Amino acid sequence: MACGLMPEPRGGGYDEVMTGGVRPPLLKRLGPGWWVALDAAVAVAAAAGTVAWLAMRRPAELTGPPAGPVIGYMLGLAATLPLAVRRRYPLTVTGVTLVASVALLVLVHATATVTGATLGLYMAAASGERRRALAALAATLAGVAVVYALVPTHPPDPATRVLSGALSGLIQVMAWLVGDSV
Repeated sequence: MACGLMPEPRGGGYDEVMTGGVRPPLLKRLGPGWWVALDAAVAVAAAAGTVAWLAMRRPAELTGPPAGPVIGYMLGLAATLPLAVRRRYPLTVTGVTLVASVALLVLVHATATVTGATLGLYMAAASGERRRALAALAATLAGVAVVYALVPTHPPDPATRVLSGALSGLIQVMAWLVGDSV
């Protein structure tokens, strides 16, 4: 120390000397464009997983309307692809993915979750519009209740169905709480 106030640089450059070599976490360094790309990648991966999952099911398992598989694919894409714009339109994405997920489960009787709506619900709560986010939470919980009440094969045992529905509802509330607190 030359004068006793500042440590001598150790050849690391200005940033290393001023911050002690500590960098902010990766998520803090990502710009808005990276978040859009990340959301698009999540939406495409979720859509691919849903389509692959529907394709692996036997046609006899996909009951419902005669065009069950085609409707299933369309609803599966509608339940996942809107996630690409969830940061810009969180309430709309929550609504679209929720309706598509519930319709996929009720019309096609395909066993799935309301994961798209959960991700949208998190962003809706994080957006700061608390009353609308609470309405989105209520709608999502109602959607979960509809799924577990109307789809008899999801799961087949009534006690397990109630427990699974309660757990799914708890996950929705937790997603909302985390989004509301950030």
